[in-house]
Amino acid sequence: MPQTLLFITGNANKLREVQAIFCDLDLPELRAVEIVGGPVLVEDTALGLNNILAAYSDKSAEAICTFACFEGPGKEVLPFQGKTKGRIVPARGPGDFGWDAVFEYEGQKYAEMDNAEKNKISHPPSKALAKLAAWLKEHEAQV
Repeated sequence: MPQTLLFITGNANKLREVQAIFCDLDLPELRAVEIVGGPVLVEDTALGLNNILAAYSDKSAEAICTFACFEGPGKEVLPFQGKTKGRIVPARGPGDFGWDAVFEYEGQKYAEMDNAEKNKISHPPSKALAKLAAWLKEHEAQV
């Protein structure tokens, strides 16, 4: 019988983003697998800060999003990663969601795109969640 997978985050913006792409629950991330006692999903996204690159002419960057699926206490951690190559540029657009205002992909900042547009392009969470969805389908899990 399929099990339900819970997405665990303490970040409201991440929750809205994942809801738009994939699923719908918000719980504290720390010790989530012990609290829930079953499958949970957590996420982290990484990108170098633009101030670090200020002294360099090469502003290329890679945004990396990792979703980790924990099947339960003491079980294997299953990581799913999405990566997008872009550039770090001076901040432009709303600065209310992480580094979206400084990451440029094909001439446009993530902050200048709506969620639907970001999810259609090479957006790291979309890529990572597509890998997770394929794994869930293969293993007949339910989200």
